[in-house]
Amino acid sequence: MPYQVCCGLHDNGNWCGASSSLSGQGNRQPDWRNLSVGDGFFTVTVLDKPWLVYSNSQAGIINLTDAQRRTEDDLSHPRTASARSVTQCSATSTATASARLTTCSRGPST
Repeated sequence: MPYQVCCGLHDNGNWCGASSSLSGQGNRQPDWRNLSVGDGFFTVTVLDKPWLVYSNSQAGIINLTDAQRRTEDDLSHPRTASARSVTQCSATSTATASARLTTCSRGPST
């Protein structure tokens, strides 16, 4: 049975996806979702709430991503007005299967 795997990818943010696939095609790019942008370092899933994932990137930035609400909290700067924001990301394939381009935009949550 597949389980969630999360990781940091240098220069490509932090990502979560299935450990394996029940599909005959195996894991595919659409099976993965972007948690946060920047240099991906580490991720920690909240065990009793697997839709919540802590992630870290350069400059000591720590985020808490809520996959159910599709929000990302910047915990390293909690007093800023933009601490609660919505992250919308899309990944597109490049010429090689292992490379991908990611485009993300952040804006205030509603």
